[in-house]
Amino acid sequence: MCNGKLSLLAGIAAASLAAALLSTGSAVTAVVVGGVLLLLVTAAAPDLSLYALAVVLPVSQTSFAASLISPKRLALFIAACLIGPMVTRRLIRPTGRAVALGTALAAYFVVSMALVGGSGINASVRTVLTVIAPILFLPLIAGPTAATRRAVVLCCVTMAFLAIPEVLISETSLASAGNVTAVAGAEIAAGRTGSVNHNVEGALFVVALAVLLAIFPRAQRGLTRLGLAALIVAEAAGVMYSFSRASYYGAIAVVAVFAVRRSFRGLIGAALAFGCLLLLLPAAVNARFTSGTSSASLNDSSNVRLDLWSSALRMFDSHLVLGVGYQNFAAQLPAYFEGSYNTALLQFQDFSYAHNTFLSILAETGLVGAFLAGILITIGCRRAWYATRSGGGWAGESALLALVGIGVCSFFGEPLFDPAVLAVLLLTVLAAPGPGETALAAPGPSDLAAPGPGQTAPRGRARAAFSGSPGA
Repeated sequence: MCNGKLSLLAGIAAASLAAALLSTGSAVTAVVVGGVLLLLVTAAAPDLSLYALAVVLPVSQTSFAASLISPKRLALFIAACLIGPMVTRRLIRPTGRAVALGTALAAYFVVSMALVGGSGINASVRTVLTVIAPILFLPLIAGPTAATRRAVVLCCVTMAFLAIPEVLISETSLASAGNVTAVAGAEIAAGRTGSVNHNVEGALFVVALAVLLAIFPRAQRGLTRLGLAALIVAEAAGVMYSFSRASYYGAIAVVAVFAVRRSFRGLIGAALAFGCLLLLLPAAVNARFTSGTSSASLNDSSNVRLDLWSSALRMFDSHLVLGVGYQNFAAQLPAYFEGSYNTALLQFQDFSYAHNTFLSILAETGLVGAFLAGILITIGCRRAWYATRSGGGWAGESALLALVGIGVCSFFGEPLFDPAVLAVLLLTVLAAPGPGETALAAPGPSDLAAPGPGQTAPRGRARAAFSGSPGA
C-alpha cells in the first residue's frame, strides 16, 4: 500500500480513536486509546515516534505525569515506538555485538534477581525489562540520522521548559519552609521539587546542558545563538534547583570538559565564571552544594551515603562473582550496614541502591554483571570518542559530554537505573556516528550557500544547526 493511502487510513482511524478518547473519563481507557492512536499515527509517520518519545521521557519524571507515565508504561511506550519503523521497514540494524551484549545483560539480570536474589521469574522478567528496555529497543529506531538528532534537541528543549516550573516550585518550597537555616531549607526543598526523583531530574538536566553546550559554538550568529543561550541558562537553573548534589558535580564536569576542549584560556574563563556563579547562587543552593564538599560540612544524608558505599563494598567482598542478587540490595543491607549512629532510625527498605551506580552493580551482580555492564559502557564511550575525533559534529561532542556528566552523577547516585535517564543518554550517544557509520541526511554549513541551478534552497539556519552534520 502506498504511503498516501496508508496515511489516509491512519488519519481516519486516528480521528475515530480521538473521538473515543475525548468521550471517556477513565484514565486506563484513555491510556489504551491514546496508545493505539499513537501507534496508528507513527505507522504513517515513523519519525514521529522518536519525537513523541523525546517529549515523553522528560515529562515522565514530573510529579503531575508520574501516575500516568509509570516506569512500566514508559518501557511499553519505548517498545511501541518500534511499530512505525517496522511497518515502513525502516528499522536500524545494530551491530551483532551490541545486540548480544544487551541481551546477555538482560538475561543475567533476570537470572541474578530470580535465582540469586530469590524473586520469582515472572517478577524478575518484568522488573528487568522495565529498566533494560532502552538498551534492547532504542538501537533499532535511533541512529546517526537527522531524525534522531532532532529528537535529542527536542528532548533538551522540553527539559528547558520544565525547568521553569521546577524553579518556581522550589522557590515556593523554600518560602514555605519558614525561618530555618539555608541547609535545612535546601533539605526540605530537595524533597519537594516538581519531580518524582530530584536526582533523576537533575541527571536529565545535565544531559540537556551537555547537548546544548555542544551545539552552541556551531550555531549561526543571530536569533538561533540567542535562543540557545537562553536554553542553556534554563538548563543550568534546572540543575541548580533540582537540589541534587550528584547533578551539581556532573554539570561541573560537563562544563570543565567543554572548556578544556576549546583552550586553556577557555578553562580559566570557565573557572572564573564558576567562581562568580557561586557568589550569585541562592543561599539554599549554595548550602546544598557545599554540604558535600568537605568532611566538616557533611550532613546526615551525606554520612548515610558514605555508609551505603562501605556496605556495598562489604557485600561485594562477600559475594565476589555473582553478587547478592539484582534488586536485592535493600534486603541484604541490614546485615552489612555499620553506621556510627542510631541505625534504628533508618528505614533500610527505602535504600534500593547504594547511591553509587558502579558500587550497586558490583554489590548486586558481582564481577559477572560488572563485566557485562562495563563492556556496554566501553562501547558507548568508544562511539562518542570516535565521533568526536572523526568530525561527528555537535552530536559527537554532546555524546562525549553527556557520558562524562552521567558518569560523574553515577558516582553519587544511580541515574542509569532509571529508564528515562538511560533512554535519553542512549539517544544522545546513538545520534553520534560510530566506527563504520556516517551521519545521514544532515545539512552542514556549506548548505547555507545560495542554491545553484537545479538545486533547492536549504532548510534554514536554525534547522541546519540543530540537525548537525559530520563537518559541523
